[in-house]
Formats: sequence, structure tokens, C-alpha cells
Amino acid sequence: ANFFPNLNLAGLLGLSSTVYHLLFDPSSYENFLTPSISLPVYTGGDLQAILDAKRAEFQSAVFTYNDLILKSAQEVVDTLVFAKTVYGKKEQQELIVQQASIRLELADLRLKNGLDNALQTLEQKEELLQKKLENMDLAYGRYAAAI
Repeated sequence: ANFFPNLNLAGLLGLSSTVYHLLFDPSSYENFLTPSISLPVYTGGDLQAILDAKRAEFQSAVFTYNDLILKSAQEVVDTLVFAKTVYGKKEQQELIVQQASIRLELADLRLKNGLDNALQTLEQKEELLQKKLENMDLAYGRYAAAI
């Protein structure tokens, strides 16, 4: 807009009188009109430099916006990959917990029948608890991925 001529008009319209009863008389009307024009002819390249600076600011804003969009998309992809990994591991971990539970039952049976000692049963209980703890960690990761 700075490359085009700028035309401004300023005006004033009013009443002026020293006596109250002559205030609305046509002779007491006053008016004033002032035109102003500005032509950007001899600016020495200032307008072009300002325009170039504004274009550079715009390009910078576009770059920042595009960078933000790409980072957001990368975060979404990372979260989806994490969620897929966690969901897959969760199913495997549940099978591992079931197998550890079966091993504990077998160790209990072996203890009751006198084929093994209590240490083996306690080790199987510890393993089952460890697997359940890992399962809980994966459940936490699953909830974190959902958020």
C-alpha cells in the first residue's frame, strides 16, 4: 500500500458567534477543508527494502509453521509406533504370566508330592511376581500411549 499515492482530506464544520441569539444564523457558520497528498516517488529504495523485509518475515513465519507441523506429525508417528509396540508386548507378556502361573502350580504339586523342596516353589513364586510386575509396567505404557 505504501507504493501508491496517499490522499487525505481533513474537514471542520461548526458554528461561531459572540451573541447567543445569532448562533444559528447562517452568517455564523464556519468551515474548513484541508487536502493532503503524498507521492512515494523519491524514497531511495526504502519502500522496496521494507517490502523485502516483510516478505522475509513472512517466509520465516511460514518456515516456523511448517517446522511445527512436521514436528507434530513426527510426535504422532512416534506415539503410534510406541502404542503398537506396547500392545504387542502386552499380549506376549500375558502369555508369559500364564506360563509362569502354570509353572508355579507344577512346583506346588511337586512340593506336595515330595519331589521338590520349598526353595523351588519360592523361586517360581518370585518369577511369577516379576512377570506380573512387567505386565503392570506394560499396562502403564499402554495407558501412557493412549494419552
